[in-house]
Amino acid sequence: MAIPPTAFVFEEGLDPHEELDFIVPCDPLLETSETIDSYTLSLSAEAAALGLTIMSGGDRDHALVESDQAIRMWLEIDDAYKTNAAFDGTGTNLPMEVTIVTNSSPARTRQFTLLVPVVQK
Repeated sequence: MAIPPTAFVFEEGLDPHEELDFIVPCDPLLETSETIDSYTLSLSAEAAALGLTIMSGGDRDHALVESDQAIRMWLEIDDAYKTNAAFDGTGTNLPMEVTIVTNSSPARTRQFTLLVPVVQK
């Protein structure tokens, strides 16, 4: 996957042994009074190949937050990949795509790339 230079990078990364929530801020893409009506989170092939998982179930489901202008998601690395050498040293940035559909009329669809830094801490 080609990573665009405009990709959003989470400041705090994920240690492969952690389960953490991340807030995806979408408000810079929204017009005044516009909110997210629906969204899709998609892992890149690279992220899936290194075990990145979007958690679901119970309190770890992804959901709209911050007045429906952001998305909270829970991430983890699959047990089989927690000790992968890709996460040593400076680690690696794992890409994922976010697609949002807004409540405007007509609805607007926006798509952007996120980078999740994964590094052994």
